[in-house]
Amino acid sequence: WVNATLNFARRELVIPGARYDWVCYGNHEDEFLKRHGVDVVGWLADALGMGCTPATYSGLCSSRLGFTRNGKPLRTQSYRVVWHHGKWGGKTDGMIPAQDWFGQIEGWDLALYGHNHGQFAKPVIRRRIAGASLVDHRAYLVCCGSFVNAYQNEKATHYSERAAYRASPYANPPLITVKLVKGAGDRYYLDQKVE
Repeated sequence: WVNATLNFARRELVIPGARYDWVCYGNHEDEFLKRHGVDVVGWLADALGMGCTPATYSGLCSSRLGFTRNGKPLRTQSYRVVWHHGKWGGKTDGMIPAQDWFGQIEGWDLALYGHNHGQFAKPVIRRRIAGASLVDHRAYLVCCGSFVNAYQNEKATHYSERAAYRASPYANPPLITVKLVKGAGDRYYLDQKVE
């Protein structure tokens, strides 16, 4: 069943033109590695290819994005992603405790978490230092969905159903997609087309 599960995840995640930088560990993957010595996150990262690597349980990544209009460079902007697998309960979407945890970290634009098998993407207003002032900017808090089919197994009841957690969309994490145009070297740009 492990091979079938990993192959299912790979099939669901392989999207033509999509590129994954990393796949993160969660409590189940962590336990599987400890008990069986099999690194399922490493396997999935390899299967997704294109330099995808296993990432830590929590972390922070800053990128510099270049913007173009009709192929001409406009500007660059720093973009900071922070993540934590999550530990916040399944009976709620975990948003309040997740917001509290991520609120301790400055300057993020996108915060990702999971664990509770919920799914949503919520814009939040954050403050950041710009010169001598504080400015508001829009950031996103994302609960990354689930591959657990908790309420449709006729042979065995899943933990989520026994614990009366709410049903969540199956294998349908929210995806944030952007069109990137390859520039010089390893640079990629977000292209804004003007018609």
